[in-house]
Amino acid sequence: MPRFLKRILPPDTIGISLCPFGIYIDQEHDSPVLRNHEMIHWKQQVEMLIIFFYLWYGVEMLFKHYAEVSFEQEAYFFETTPDYAEHRKPFAWVDFIL
Repeated sequence: MPRFLKRILPPDTIGISLCPFGIYIDQEHDSPVLRNHEMIHWKQQVEMLIIFFYLWYGVEMLFKHYAEVSFEQEAYFFETTPDYAEHRKPFAWVDFIL
C-alpha cells in the first residue's frame, strides 16, 4: 500500500478500494480472501457510479459502526466465496441494510 495512504488511513487498515484509482493492499496481509473482499467493494463502487457509493457509505456511518455498514456486511459475508465478485447480482448489498 502506498505510504501516503498509510499516513491518512487508520493504522489497522490492510486494504482499501478507491475506485477509479485502484485497489491497495498491504503486502504483509495480502491474501485471496482480502483480494476478494476488496473486489466486492470495487463492484459496489462501480454499480453505484462511485460518488453514490461514498455518499451512501457516509450516510450509513452516521447511524452504524463501520463493520455494520451494508457494503462491509456483504464483503465480509462473501469474502471467502471464490469468484463471488464475478457472479454477484447487482446491488446485492441492499440485502444487508437492516
